[in-house]
Amino acid sequence: MARKFYGKQTFTATVNGNNYVINCYTQDTNYGFRHVAFLDNPDRYYETQLAKACYYNRTWESFRYETVLKSAIEKLPKADQEGLYNILIKKTAQEEHERCEKEFQAFEALFNKTSDTFKQAVDNSNLIMNSDEDVSMVKSLMALDIVFNS
Repeated sequence: MARKFYGKQTFTATVNGNNYVINCYTQDTNYGFRHVAFLDNPDRYYETQLAKACYYNRTWESFRYETVLKSAIEKLPKADQEGLYNILIKKTAQEEHERCEKEFQAFEALFNKTSDTFKQAVDNSNLIMNSDEDVSMVKSLMALDIVFNS
């Protein structure tokens, strides 16, 4: 049974005059999910699959598609691999780290504005945020607390 691809993210880089466009997708499987990387061939009307990485429930990557992107880079010309790694892996990981740092600072600033009652409720709970949706929900609750207690 064919499964749909979703969550497309495109990574582009030019190394030694060669332009690379790598499209990464997520695909559900019977046992979990996988990330798949394709090399985009603009002169042709198809993509060439370079790599895939399978997971049972979650990944521990610095950024989404990190593992499959590293595997894809290893299949490209040796002369371009180091440049691609520096541009696509190191740069993307740094950008993701900076984005997360800004989000955390904004979250912390919002939390610091909440009432003591709200802070105590959070301290007394076993609050665990596993997803962006969880974070959004808590941010909404903090915003409501600030509005109602101002």
